[in-house]
Amino acid sequence: MKQDGHWRVRYLGSATYMPLVSGSDHIDVKYQTSWYSLNAAPEPVEKGGTIRVTGRLYRWRDVAGPAPNAPVYMASYKGSGTYDASDTRADYVDVR
Repeated sequence: MKQDGHWRVRYLGSATYMPLVSGSDHIDVKYQTSWYSLNAAPEPVEKGGTIRVTGRLYRWRDVAGPAPNAPVYMASYKGSGTYDASDTRADYVDVR
């Protein structure tokens, strides 16, 4: 499915089974997302120092590519009205 809307299932029937039409249900179509990369730097970092977390969030579509205009403010992307949430990938940071 590529469009939000009310959807129903219709079976035309056969010699064995009667036709059937289901009730309708609203379907909210979203893009599936996944983490392409995630990095916390610098490494090592001094205790109390600042690290910067960067990454790329990809959305699944016919041709894979970066999610357009989908800002990610933390390592865990919770999703939106258009994009599904994605599990966070981990990155080890050595603190000294």
